[in-house]
Amino acid sequence: MTSWPIVFACCALGALRLDAEVHKYNPGDDADPSNFDNVHCIPGQKKIWDQEKFKYVCENCGAYTTSKMIHQELTPCAPCEAGKSAISGAPRCSVCPPGSSSGVGQPCQPCVAGMYAVTEGSTTCSVCQPGRVSTGNAPYCTACPEGKYEYQNKQCLDCKAGTYGFTSAMASCVPCSAGYFADSVGFTTCNPCQAGYFSIGGSDKCTPCPKGHSSGGSSSQCYACPVNKMAASSGSEMCHVCPDRTWAPVGSHVCFPCDAAHCRMGVSGPPLNTR
Repeated sequence: MTSWPIVFACCALGALRLDAEVHKYNPGDDADPSNFDNVHCIPGQKKIWDQEKFKYVCENCGAYTTSKMIHQELTPCAPCEAGKSAISGAPRCSVCPPGSSSGVGQPCQPCVAGMYAVTEGSTTCSVCQPGRVSTGNAPYCTACPEGKYEYQNKQCLDCKAGTYGFTSAMASCVPCSAGYFADSVGFTTCNPCQAGYFSIGGSDKCTPCPKGHSSGGSSSQCYACPVNKMAASSGSEMCHVCPDRTWAPVGSHVCFPCDAAHCRMGVSGPPLNTR
């Protein structure tokens, strides 16, 4: 009776001989089972087992990763450090250019509008300083010019009417002082009110003084005409003395004829108390 172990050994030996005849291995071939680990990968690659080819093969490391040779040994693929990145199969990680940044194992991403990165290899982008802007992918921020202000670090806008920008790199515009005005956008300085007009702070126009009042230039208020003086129209820059035989109370826009109760005949002056 035939022993089963002997039959199995004979079948296994026959199978190996048949496989050798079909594949016709040559000593030293990569496909030679006795030499299947004779594969030398380069930095940026990794060695994997290919079951279909029945051997080790080299495959590129994935994007944002790489491998390197240390003491003639290839390290496993590892993520690029922050501030660097790599395409698939790259032999090394490259630093991100100015205007971009990256985290560990991430692509280099352009800085968004309002942010910047001065140096290469940046791990984060920084917000623009007040008064400065960027439009994205920027290595630096640009100062807003005179007459403009910075809006959300992304754009420069004209100063609004009633305000002005006296220098560059302003985060906000300054309201005009009382007695001054800016009647349009983008002013770098405010204009003074002319005599007979006044304004409060932050004005886009000057207001004429009412009748019976006057003002000099750059005025923040109007002043009532004193006794026996008058201003007949609005916007007067000065009050006028009443003519003879007339009088006027404080803040008047007309002069009144004298009578015994208010002024001496033939003389302009304050009211006369005859009691």
